[in-house]
Amino acid sequence: MAPVLSAVAMRHLDPLTIGIQGPWGGGKSTILGLLETELADDAGYVVVRTNPWEYDDQLDVKGTLIAQVLQALEDRFGETAGIKEKIQGLLKRISWSRATLALAKGALTMQWDLNTLVDAFTPKAKEQPESMAGFRQAFGEMVGALPDVRRVVVLVDDLDRCLPHAVMATLEAIKLFLSVERMVFIIAADQAMVRDAIAASLATSPRGERFAQRYLDKIVQLPVSLPRLAPHEAEAYIGLLLSRSECDEEQFAALVDHCRARRKERRIPLLGNLGELPYRPGEELLLLAGQLTQGAARGDRRRGSGGGERRARRSRLMIRMTLWSYTTLTDVANGPSRSHQRREQAVARVLAPATNLGADAAMLVMSGVLVAFLR
Repeated sequence: MAPVLSAVAMRHLDPLTIGIQGPWGGGKSTILGLLETELADDAGYVVVRTNPWEYDDQLDVKGTLIAQVLQALEDRFGETAGIKEKIQGLLKRISWSRATLALAKGALTMQWDLNTLVDAFTPKAKEQPESMAGFRQAFGEMVGALPDVRRVVVLVDDLDRCLPHAVMATLEAIKLFLSVERMVFIIAADQAMVRDAIAASLATSPRGERFAQRYLDKIVQLPVSLPRLAPHEAEAYIGLLLSRSECDEEQFAALVDHCRARRKERRIPLLGNLGELPYRPGEELLLLAGQLTQGAARGDRRRGSGGGERRARRSRLMIRMTLWSYTTLTDVANGPSRSHQRREQAVARVLAPATNLGADAAMLVMSGVLVAFLR
């Protein structure tokens, strides 16, 4: 997170588009959530989180994205003199654009007034309120007039899950209409998936793949790839998650500090030589951490061999569910027998997956430990 936050704070990088890159299930959405929490505490930032994959109107992804940004600004500055009128004027331009699109979609199948069609498709001067030609300039002036705002940060999630036309529309909205001073876009996506979507939209071009890479490079100025944990780090991370329900906050903080110190000294295993710590994970817990790490590694190998993406996602999901099951069973008052029962339940969740709990809930519990561990 530190490189992203540092880049956002640099005013000479203006406007700025950052790409958080990683495979599906690699933690991109979790990082966006952590960034949102961090930036929201600073009144100098306006944070807008959006997900094009979830838009109801897939015919006008571009307009929906722009409208979401404008509506977020209106929610915060709607009572500021002069700002509300500017925002409403920009929203009107979006409405005219959508009306024209709707006319174009229905012109072949419905009865329209001829004069209405001619007026809708007649190019407008950029000064006119129904024209998108002057939108970027007007948007830039409005953003520049926002009081006490250093940056407007737009977090774009799940772009790599969108269909090719939605990917192109999102990138076009960012580059052509919203990329003005004070604006920052942080796009969380698998770069290869986005590049393939751009190439698919240019299927008739013999140079589609080359153009797709150059197009993406032109938009994303700062690519940030999420690092993969080494096996020994993953094992320690899972061990910390499992330990969380076994000790109090002070004991857990001491265990995290111990792992961090050994990591800096490059000593393996990170959960080794626990010495005089107030809490020391038992052998059963450390064995379970090792087994879960091996299961995750097998899932990654299946994905890399091709055709195993579904199995790999299922493997990661089951591990997250296991950790959730384990860390939420916090009643340790019944002694060793209860602790052993928790471990049996955790293992059973891996061997016989049957639960309604989603992976997102597990990630909320896991993210706090991950930040402390990698800090």
